[in-house]
Amino acid sequence: MKLEISTGSVKWTIEATDGITSDQVITVINSASISREKFIEIYYDFLTQEKIAVKAYERTETLHKNIFGAPKYSSYSSFRNAKSDHMNK
Repeated sequence: MKLEISTGSVKWTIEATDGITSDQVITVINSASISREKFIEIYYDFLTQEKIAVKAYERTETLHKNIFGAPKYSSYSSFRNAKSDHMNK
């Protein structure tokens, strides 16, 4: 089974060889999340296009919700704190 998900400029291809169905893949995706580092990376990619931090964050959250079914962060403020913690490592 091969499942392709496209959202804007991001394309995900999931291939399973063990008889898994697309419904099972969607269930796994919806209960998952991307890492903080990857979220920040995507945010900076969007920031080069948007030029406004909140807009770039909103696009990144929309992408995350479209793929995983839920937001990564509760608010822009929560994201800024996570990003600050990451940058200060």
